[in-house]
Amino acid sequence: ADAVKHGVELLPVAFIPGAGGYCAQLPQILNAFDIDAALVQHAAPLAHMSFRWEAPDGSSVLAVNHDYPVSKPESVKAAIEEQQQLAPDGPFLWLVPWQPDADISALLQEIEKSAEKPLRQSTPVDLITDLRQRLPDVLQPALVGELRLQTLRPHSYIFSGRLSSRVYLKQLHADMQTRLLRAAEPWTAIALTHGKVTYSQNLQALLDYSWRLLMQNQARDALGGSSVDTVHVENEARYRKVGDVAEHITQSALQALSGKPVPAGTMARKEAYITVWNSHGHTVSQVVELPLRIPEGRYPVAVLSPDGQEVNFGWQPMPKSEEYSGKLSFLATVPAVGYAAYTVKLGDKLAEQHHVVRMAGMAISNLRGETLAIDGEILTWKRENNTIVDLLRYIDGGDAGDVFNYSPPKKDLIVQASLANKVDVETGPTFSRLHMLHRMRIAPSLDQQRHRKRGLRLLEIHTTATFYEHVPGLYFRASYTNTAEDHRLRVHLRSGVLADTMAADSAFGLQKRLAHLDGPRLPMKRYVEGISNEQPLHSLMAVGTASDGMVLLTRGLHAAEAIREQGQTTLALTLLRAIGWLSRSDLRTRPGAVAPEVPVPDAQCLRALKAEFALAEYPESDSALMRMGQSYTAPLQAYQYAEMPEPASRSYLTVEGDAVLTSLKPPQTGEGWVARLLNPSEQEVTVYLSPANQPQRALLLNLAEKPQAEFEMGEGGRVKVTLKPYQIATVRLNFT
Repeated sequence: ADAVKHGVELLPVAFIPGAGGYCAQLPQILNAFDIDAALVQHAAPLAHMSFRWEAPDGSSVLAVNHDYPVSKPESVKAAIEEQQQLAPDGPFLWLVPWQPDADISALLQEIEKSAEKPLRQSTPVDLITDLRQRLPDVLQPALVGELRLQTLRPHSYIFSGRLSSRVYLKQLHADMQTRLLRAAEPWTAIALTHGKVTYSQNLQALLDYSWRLLMQNQARDALGGSSVDTVHVENEARYRKVGDVAEHITQSALQALSGKPVPAGTMARKEAYITVWNSHGHTVSQVVELPLRIPEGRYPVAVLSPDGQEVNFGWQPMPKSEEYSGKLSFLATVPAVGYAAYTVKLGDKLAEQHHVVRMAGMAISNLRGETLAIDGEILTWKRENNTIVDLLRYIDGGDAGDVFNYSPPKKDLIVQASLANKVDVETGPTFSRLHMLHRMRIAPSLDQQRHRKRGLRLLEIHTTATFYEHVPGLYFRASYTNTAEDHRLRVHLRSGVLADTMAADSAFGLQKRLAHLDGPRLPMKRYVEGISNEQPLHSLMAVGTASDGMVLLTRGLHAAEAIREQGQTTLALTLLRAIGWLSRSDLRTRPGAVAPEVPVPDAQCLRALKAEFALAEYPESDSALMRMGQSYTAPLQAYQYAEMPEPASRSYLTVEGDAVLTSLKPPQTGEGWVARLLNPSEQEVTVYLSPANQPQRALLLNLAEKPQAEFEMGEGGRVKVTLKPYQIATVRLNFT
């Protein structure tokens, strides 16, 4: 949109600096912006080989690997000689670091003399044109899928440590992205077409501003946590600003739609109204918990669904000093891209069966016949088909690495947390929750030799494990204050499944990987990175199959390792890396510094932290798996209303078919909605989009929102979209 606005023509060649790996769908995404070639930096065994990089849907780009930009003549000569082994006649690629005051012409002459080859300043388009003239794309060697190679080639890194360095930034980013993608964007789009927005341009401008603000924190070193402390202090402040703007946008959009949210400080008298919103393309049933403002001495006596049926609920009074009277919990079922309004009847007395109580206990259960119980220090999850013993353990070890890579100390001391004699149970009509306290004593930091010794620093982890009624899965929340330096904390979760492969989600699909890679973990050569089995994920990692599998769900925790032990696979989720150096040259997992060797004390994360994760059964399809991840990272949002919306339940957009609605947003220009659909499976699927109000036109767009074709609409404005395997489709609906 910016390019169109300012009359700038985008290059058909992307330049992508080293990012430690690229998802399989990147060629597909680039093609959707009319980009058919890319200069990338990755760890291929042959440094400069060009190849055809193919996405799962069959789209591809001509990819050219490039090393770090260099300006020393001897380095350029060596790079050219290496490329000459692959292509004796060239063309040869050399990237020079850009410096505003550098005399590029003098440097070119010096390089040309040293390399003994004719040299000219060129463009990426010229290079790609030359390569294609010598060898068409179809004859190039092909790589299909994810570009995340670990080949032990010098200066070729994936930097898996960045997945969990400064973990609080990752969690903030995931939260802000969810607020924009799953609340501000869809409700703004609907409010602009179906509501009464006073200043529509202001709302759109704020949405655009908040995304641009968030994208400033998506720079490789900002989101990776691999810059100096002052940069990340600014990142954190920027996240707070994004959150404030996103909340204002969301509230403004909801106020423009049917119903009236409760103004601050007002209270319900005879009855209260709860409107629960669902921005996903599928119906969601979840237990919602929210504080209510009701007069003193009044209590909920009944909760009615949109069709007037009584819904079981729980109530927890709050101290009188709090703004709210108490916390209400109930099971809400909300249609796709819509809302469901519940009525809370008030009375003078709370029935006994609605109390939420906390008591001594060592076990919880649910209506599905599952139990979670503590025997000694062992947590056991009994399910219908199997029992997982020793389900959860907290494991802490030293970390002598830097922000880029984890590295175990030569002398390490691995500590497992013990379960304190402080366990109780919280139960109510809608959930059962086990409260646990784990303790471990760890070293305050590594010593001067970078060794870890037995420590006296106390680390306490408060953990809750929750069964929600009528909601599959087991939900965890851990909170702790990090009091030590130079260590890595992980939670080991047993899956009960033995698997050789695993799947993790990315922005537009699932990445299927081997669960374990063989190779040296501690390389002997400098600037060589050892093999790492810590894998990236957005919100989920799954092992097994739909008939026998387990899914780990997370919020803002993006690094996990599948470990085979005792006949099953344990998922080791990294909760924290506390490190104090931007880069170091003495890492056992990556000898040689990759950035300035400067201290970054804030990366020790000496602060209060939390972690949210869950375990659930593997669903019936890849689409269902991705929808599960969406529902967990962006749960239902409930608000107290002063006036009931009309009608009491509404879906603004229904999505029929086994696909995933990845976003719903206003278009960059003009009016209407832009809905993005994904088919993450290997089979073709047919999807029907049915807006509540009939659109005038339905257009197929590319990712740059350029029209590609027009759909024929069925009765009531129903739009049929056929998705090929792994296809991303962008549909624009115009209502005027």
